[in-house]
Amino acid sequence: MGQPIWQPPSPAGFPDTQNAWLSASQLSERIAWARMVARLFGQRREPMDFLDVALADAASDQTRKIISQAPNRVHGLTMVLASPEFNRR
Repeated sequence: MGQPIWQPPSPAGFPDTQNAWLSASQLSERIAWARMVARLFGQRREPMDFLDVALADAASDQTRKIISQAPNRVHGLTMVLASPEFNRR
């Protein structure tokens, strides 16, 4: 995701600013990672249950609505893992 392991740009580590974490390529990488994880581990997991366990009350009403409308489990889990709330944690 653009941040190589053990190779931060300074002794302070990677920046903790939005522009350092939210580029188009990094967002694309996060979505690809979320899709891969959902396919590998999500066949038996309900997206709303995972949302409750992973984010509890941190999930917004909008995220809950989107996850509840997912056409299948893999898509729902991908959306949980790619959600803004999950990426902030």
